[in-house]
Amino acid sequence: MDTKLKLYFKGGTFVNNPKIHLWLNGREIDADLRAKGFEIEESIQDDGPLRIRLKFGLRDQEFVLERDSGESLDLELKYSRLWGNFKLKPRV
Repeated sequence: MDTKLKLYFKGGTFVNNPKIHLWLNGREIDADLRAKGFEIEESIQDDGPLRIRLKFGLRDQEFVLERDSGESLDLELKYSRLWGNFKLKPRV
């Protein structure tokens, strides 16, 4: 059964609005994801943990989430300018 994923990024103020590269379980999401914000919805068919990989500038991060088959995930990315990294948390 598919897992439904909603991923939201509020964005921030970036002079050149750079692209954010996103992979879900090794498959690159070919959407115009930019640092000024985005919201995507994807269905993931693989079983097992969900791997979310982000590349933003020189920074490369990966998150691994345990999930149940058929579960819906509503997640939010937060970016820290101080540390230059992302945090992933459930969206409320």
